[in-house]
Amino acid sequence: MTPNYEYIDPEEEERAQEEAMQAAMEAYEEYESFTKLLMANELKTPNDFTIKMGDLVRQGRETIGISQADLAKKLHRRQATISDIENGKSEISILTLAAFAIVLHKPISYFFPESLLKDQITDVKSSFEYKVVEIAREIEEYKGDKELTLDLLKSLKDNFMDKYYESMQEDPNVP
Repeated sequence: MTPNYEYIDPEEEERAQEEAMQAAMEAYEEYESFTKLLMANELKTPNDFTIKMGDLVRQGRETIGISQADLAKKLHRRQATISDIENGKSEISILTLAAFAIVLHKPISYFFPESLLKDQITDVKSSFEYKVVEIAREIEEYKGDKELTLDLLKSLKDNFMDKYYESMQEDPNVP
């Protein structure tokens, strides 16, 4: 069987690399600008961060199918406060963020916009989980095959679960 090689136009590949580099530079500049303002306590509201975070709160709320009024009631806040947060007009305290995470069934990191500080916020619970997250980030950063990676992880999990259930049948005292 002969391998199936796909022709890649060198000019097209170079253009794609330049676009990726440009996007990376823009993201870096956005991050630098944001962190400079953040550290100088000069961020005005609304800003890109509060707007994107508000969008994530809205998406989380809509995912579980509740209204702003329902969310406000669960959090003991006013509906207008939820509206201001969702529209990026209000900053979210860490305690309010924790309450959003609990009520909306999301990890705290869910509410951090993708390009702003996301890589500095994690919800890892063990050193093993941290290592897996780091490997996943590297695969994503270097444009690795994410679907293949996920399929391999699922296959490993299924294999592990099969062996675990087999061992439970052999010895019911297996934890």
